[in-house]
Amino acid sequence: VPPWFAELYDPAHPSRALQITRDILWHFDQAARHYGRRPLIFVIPTARDLLYFQRTGQWSYTSLLVALHDQGVQAVNVGPRLLARVHDGDICEYFCTNRATQSGHFTVKGNRILAEVAWEIIDRLGLVSATR
Repeated sequence: VPPWFAELYDPAHPSRALQITRDILWHFDQAARHYGRRPLIFVIPTARDLLYFQRTGQWSYTSLLVALHDQGVQAVNVGPRLLARVHDGDICEYFCTNRATQSGHFTVKGNRILAEVAWEIIDRLGLVSATR
């Protein structure tokens, strides 16, 4: 069963959540470029997204990633990198503050992993100079 919010990524959903999210991120991208910045968007999965991916091999938000790519927006799915850090460990030990519902915020361990992954991506893309 996909996460309850996965339906919001359906382009046919009556809320138009996918299109609205895409447009917000596209406008951010354009504004950053206007000011001479290099925008980078991280798509960060919830614990439920991570568990769903482990079961199915699919990200519930793939349509958002595709829509952003189609608009020329650089968006990075950090999900695979988070899972690589956890290996076969307990997802909720890192990414659930509510084990009963497999949801909530990331734990201290999960936030550390997210920070490490974000830094690796930023460094790999050369977005931070050594002199800063």
